[in-house]
Amino acid sequence: MYEDKMFNFAYSLSFKDATIRKAFSKKQDEEYKDFHSIKCSLKEGLYDDVKTYISYIFDGKANLGTCDEFIIKTCTEAERIDDRFSYGNAQKLINMTAKYMYLSCYENSNLRDLFKYCHCPMDSIMLKYVVNNCSNTATFYLDGKERKTWNSFSWSSLTLSDVKSAKQKGLMDPYHAFQSMVNGMKSDNMNSIEFDYCYYNQM
Repeated sequence: MYEDKMFNFAYSLSFKDATIRKAFSKKQDEEYKDFHSIKCSLKEGLYDDVKTYISYIFDGKANLGTCDEFIIKTCTEAERIDDRFSYGNAQKLINMTAKYMYLSCYENSNLRDLFKYCHCPMDSIMLKYVVNNCSNTATFYLDGKERKTWNSFSWSSLTLSDVKSAKQKGLMDPYHAFQSMVNGMKSDNMNSIEFDYCYYNQM
């Protein structure tokens, strides 16, 4: 198991990563104190869902669908607080927390294996690396169209509705298309978090 103080540190860093600059923007007419209050409410309100996800990992309960389940759960909870917090923000929060928690057990092969179902965090840096280096760039469904051009896509703009629409069509949304490319690029003995550590900022 892990210590709460370790999780709290990882969660705080991850929340900052998920809401930094344009990823979660203040409205033009919004007071800074109100914007700060909303971010504090989100950070507090999403804490339990993310902590439960991490507990699933360390307890050996995670499977192929667990990460997706908790991204949707976190995004749905966030929408009750402020609908600016998107599916893109939720995946960044979930995946970065797992990434930071992974550091605590890298040298323990038994614990390392618990992270095998985790996803690679999607942001502009990793997205650019993956798209530029993948031998078979994945097609994704967004805004009613199948697309293969990624240069205009912003990870934080991806909504839960976008993901559901693609699923209804039997197609991949941008997030899952990104994960499929990561899975195709990483070696068999490497998990998706390790792929992120190895290739982040390797342009």
